[in-house]
Amino acid sequence: MLGRFGLPVVGREEEPAKIMDALDYVFLVAPDGKIVKKYKGADLITTDVAQDTRNVLKQGAS
Repeated sequence: MLGRFGLPVVGREEEPAKIMDALDYVFLVAPDGKIVKKYKGADLITTDVAQDTRNVLKQGAS
């Protein structure tokens, strides 16, 4: 599952204990489950995330 998000995994994904335990990403996922954007947590600007979220919701309403 994490591979879908482009995140590094150690071992098999079915073994949660072997997954990297310090992920510093936030994902914006559309209602249809599509990954719209990946934000680096340390560089995240909340107003950008809010605007991106409004845009995704607006597109979904069209």
